[in-house]
Amino acid sequence: MLYQICARLALFVLLVGAVSAPSAHAVRGPRVCPVEQVTSIFAELDAACPCAAATSKREYRRCVRLAGKSIMKASNNTLPRNCLRAALRCGNQATCGIDGAVRCERGKSGSCVGGACQHDMAVPCATDQDCVLSVCDVRQSTKNCEDNGGTPVGLGSCCSP
Repeated sequence: MLYQICARLALFVLLVGAVSAPSAHAVRGPRVCPVEQVTSIFAELDAACPCAAATSKREYRRCVRLAGKSIMKASNNTLPRNCLRAALRCGNQATCGIDGAVRCERGKSGSCVGGACQHDMAVPCATDQDCVLSVCDVRQSTKNCEDNGGTPVGLGSCCSP
């Protein structure tokens, strides 16, 4: 009796694994999408939804979402979904349609590991202060950006050049 229960349980686990395993034609990309690919996709989104033309944040986000669907359809669903999601996040985290908002850049201390910066092993370092990362986010105003130790760098998305 115990043997039958174990055999059925093992069969069930195998079947569930086979059903939930990704199919051969599923579009899977690397866990982290290459920056160049995200930038390229975002450039397409930016062309379809110009930031300057946005009258509201809601309208802009809707445009970006619809443009993303069109880009995926045009690629015959071969575009890695995680890359599209990363580009859509760029659009969602933009100043477009928000009065007074700015992109804000500030420095953030990184980690020095074994004489190289952890975020970029090609950058030599002696201390963590040698590994300053540039962080960008959207702030409601220039004053808010400066009050938080940042430098206002204009409008658009942090993914914009």
